[in-house]
Amino acid sequence: MLAFIGLQPLSDASAFKRYVSDPIKDRKRAGLTRLRAALAYVALRRTKNIVPGLNLADKDIKIVSVDFPEGEHKKIHDAIFFTAQAAFGASFNGKCSGEEGGNKANQAMFSLLLRVRQSCASGSLVSSAHFQAASEVMGTMTARDELTVEDGHRMIEHLQNAKSEKDDKKVERLKVQGHSPKILELLSIIEKMDRDEKGVIFSQWTS
Repeated sequence: MLAFIGLQPLSDASAFKRYVSDPIKDRKRAGLTRLRAALAYVALRRTKNIVPGLNLADKDIKIVSVDFPEGEHKKIHDAIFFTAQAAFGASFNGKCSGEEGGNKANQAMFSLLLRVRQSCASGSLVSSAHFQAASEVMGTMTARDELTVEDGHRMIEHLQNAKSEKDDKKVERLKVQGHSPKILELLSIIEKMDRDEKGVIFSQWTS
């Protein structure tokens, strides 16, 4: 945005990195201070209280539950969800050793939760490597009557070690037939909208 409006010197990517993004990553206050100063100079902020005669409609929040019918999307979701659930359930029976162990557990949890969320949106967002790792962990779950803490740690490590987008830019994603249940529900909602009604769709995974 700063490049679009031509705010020198921060419109230059290398300058923005040097003066703003790198200091912020290094947890230095100077980076955030510079960014706030720049935004205060160029951004127009208007609240509802400032603008007179602004009659906005009341917010109406509707939560729509979407079920997974039997099919490929459900198979992928169940594999990702139940393996993560079982792995963490088993590992939580033990205690993390020290702050480093706790940080590793948190990182693993957020990483696997992200994959679960992706599988909730669409099976085609899940990489073949992650699905293969989940299927192999499912085999471990089936073979054991009861999972130990060590089993849980090994399962989490195996799920974590699956190739990610950071490891390989050419991630092979699963090829799933048909739209995901969420996309179908979204299309159904759009079809019910009035012709003069407008909508904004927010998506974390635009593909």
